Amino acid sequence: MGVAPRPPKVKTEFHISPSVVVYNAAALTNSPDKDSIFSISVESVALGLNVNTISPYVAAQQAVSGWETLPKEIKKTFICTGNIMKVSIVPMPLMLDLGMDGKFKGMALDGAAHGEFYAQLANYEENVPWHATFVKDKGYVQFK
Repeated sequence: MGVAPRPPKVKTEFHISPSVVVYNAAALTNSPDKDSIFSISVESVALGLNVNTISPYVAAQQAVSGWETLPKEIKKTFICTGNIMKVSIVPMPLMLDLGMDGKFKGMALDGAAHGEFYAQLANYEENVPWHATFVKDKGYVQFK
């Protein structure tokens, strides 16, 4: 028997479900042996699956449930930050638990550029594919 999820804090605080939800979390476990993907512990793999796969599923499930309480004319947006591993496998032990879920960006991320793109997605008038990619200062760009 499962436990009923608690209401999201936004709904509790503002008494309305959010129309825009951003899931921006990730778990990465460095492999103790850089040449062996099997040196990562089962517990770390399970944690990675929870954060990178199960948690965004639950966040999306809760978002859609909340959207059912909003007026139909309100635009709804779910953003899940990701990487190229949704469409390509990177054969590196370092990426194992992220891949169960662009190029590896490493620490060259730009929070302000992501924030600008998120705002564009929330206000975008046209259809954007589920796997929307962007370039800093350009916004949505479809890579081939």
